[in-house]
Amino acid sequence: PHRSISRTNCNCLDVQTFLSKNENLLFTSIIYKRVGLFSKKRQLILTDLPRLFYIDPETSELKGKIPWTLDCPVKCDIINDISFDVLCKSSGRKYHLTANDCGSKMWVDLINAMLEKQREMHGLQIENV
Repeated sequence: PHRSISRTNCNCLDVQTFLSKNENLLFTSIIYKRVGLFSKKRQLILTDLPRLFYIDPETSELKGKIPWTLDCPVKCDIINDISFDVLCKSSGRKYHLTANDCGSKMWVDLINAMLEKQREMHGLQIENV
């Protein structure tokens, strides 16, 4: 059964301008991305491609993407109720994220659901990574 995923209630930007023609928004919320000792406020966006990217909510500027493909999927780790890490296998980079409004479990569950859907669409057996 098809399940619709919606975004949280936040003062989020209209992300449609960042999506390609056949791409749909699955979830978005304000997060804090830790870089060294500092954290930057970003709007994290998950789409059905799947694609994961973030924009500056103040300037509406695309600030980065978390690359992920079928061959190099991301891996998520819950740190606590609001913090989680996303490991990008292709670059070896680890993104340290905090989601105060919706929590870490929501994001990790959604990203993992998209990873599973991606594998199923390509007929791959689901394995614990």
